[in-house]
Parts: sequence; C-alpha cells; structure tokens
Amino acid sequence: MTATLETEVRSSDGPIAAYLRCVERRLRAPRSTRRELTTELADGLFDAAEAYQRAGVPPVLAEARAVRECGPVDTVVAAYRPEVVALQGRRTAALFALSMPVLVLAWGLVWSTKAPGPLPSGRWHLGFLSGLTDWAGLVGGVAAMVAAWAFVISARRAWPVRPVVAGLVALCGASLLLSAGSSTVMEVVNGTEIRQITAGSWPVTALGFLTTALTAWQVVSLWRSAWQALRKDA
Repeated sequence: MTATLETEVRSSDGPIAAYLRCVERRLRAPRSTRRELTTELADGLFDAAEAYQRAGVPPVLAEARAVRECGPVDTVVAAYRPEVVALQGRRTAALFALSMPVLVLAWGLVWSTKAPGPLPSGRWHLGFLSGLTDWAGLVGGVAAMVAAWAFVISARRAWPVRPVVAGLVALCGASLLLSAGSSTVMEVVNGTEIRQITAGSWPVTALGFLTTALTAWQVVSLWRSAWQALRKDA
C-alpha cells in the first residue's frame, strides 16, 4: 500500500475504511497480526476501487462496489483464520528456533568458564541436570526449525496448518517445560555450587534476567499459538 493509501485508510470514513475496521475487530488475533492482514486486504480493495474510478464511477460508489465484491465480513474473517493460525505459528517457531540454541550456547559458555573444578563426590546430578537442560533446549530449537520448514511446505501445497501448529506447541512446550524444570531443580539442589559459579559475575546475572524474559515470551507465544490452533472456529 502506498503512503497516500495508508493515510487514507486510517483517516477516511469511506466504505473501505469502515469495512476494514469491522474486519479488524472481528479477527481474533494479536493486534500486529490483525493490522498486517487488514493492510493486505486494503491493498486489494483500494486497487479495485481505483479501477472503478478510472472507469468513471464516483469515489464513494467505487469503494462500495469494491467492498460488496469482497463479500460479507464473516466470510472474509473465516477465510483469514488459517492464515492467522499460520502467522502466529511461524512467529513461535522463529522465536524458539533462534532463542533456544542461543541460550544453550550462552549458558554452556558460562559453565565452562566459571566452573570451580571437578564436582564434589555425590553431586553428579549437577552435571546431569545441566546436560538435560541443554538437550531439552536444543530439541526445542530443532523442533522449531522443522516446524518452520513444515509451514513453508504447507503453504506451497495448501495443506492444513493446524496440525503443524499443534505439533509445534506440543514439542516446544515439552522442551520448555523440561528445560525450565531441570534448570530450576538444578539451582535448588545445588545452590552452593551455583552461587560459587555465578558469584560476582554481572554477565551471568544479566544472562539470568535475559533467560527469564525469554522464557516468559516463549510461554506467551506458545499460549497464543495453542489458542489459535485449538479454537473450534479456526
């Protein structure tokens, strides 16, 4: 959409602007997704209206005809639902594909450079839990990459996207739960060793805050994907 049309669709009270506002309200999706889809819809509507105007139809009537050809709001919203599911799924896949391996590598670097030496006798579970956390994170990242590839294939071959999103939520959710759970247990049962490793290190503290923020972001993204994929009207 050109800058002129972008301004027009947001400021005018014509049939197209009213239609787009109605579609955007009816779409059950994050605001950014709704804006992305309605901007795409506006391109087609304004193109159709401009074609009518070049044929001599008055502007308001031209917009009304373009809206009428587009169809009822309910029909348009229903047609967009699979795309809403796919958009949210792709965002979740991208988040996990990028964040999980990066966090595993970052924490691996911390443990390798800050470890105080061999683990005390009987504390083998520190290494076990650390390894379990890493593997869970890597599995989540790989699952997200596979899902991203599956989204591309499903778009090319017009396959249903809901099973892909459901699989993404299941695998990445299990990975996140196992990774966060084993990390928490590791910190609880090995508190002394963890404090020795992280004491006085602001990079480790910053990485801890980053991990917490990313985990919260991942949980929200997973919930949104699950809600979109499992809705009966999706």
